[in-house]
Amino acid sequence: MIAIWIDYEPASEYQDIINGARIVDVEEQGCWVMADPHDIDAQYDINGGCYIDEAWGNKTLVEEVEYTVRKCTWFNYKILNAEDVVETLEEMYV
Repeated sequence: MIAIWIDYEPASEYQDIINGARIVDVEEQGCWVMADPHDIDAQYDINGGCYIDEAWGNKTLVEEVEYTVRKCTWFNYKILNAEDVVETLEEMYV
């Protein structure tokens, strides 16, 4: 399960499930949901590269990765923390 922040306001304060996922917190602009990663529709590009950094005679390989998110939804709800979700998805499936 992955924590996502979606653009959705529950119908009542007692609603704790949406599309089979548990609502864990409600905020003014949306709510936090524990969702199945397979239900997330994410389209993004991976940008970045590697370089060697040297400090005090020690060489270190530094990898910088950035994501350009084109679309990130869950059951057609916009995911507001899309960059964090994409990063987590990449870590899970690499």
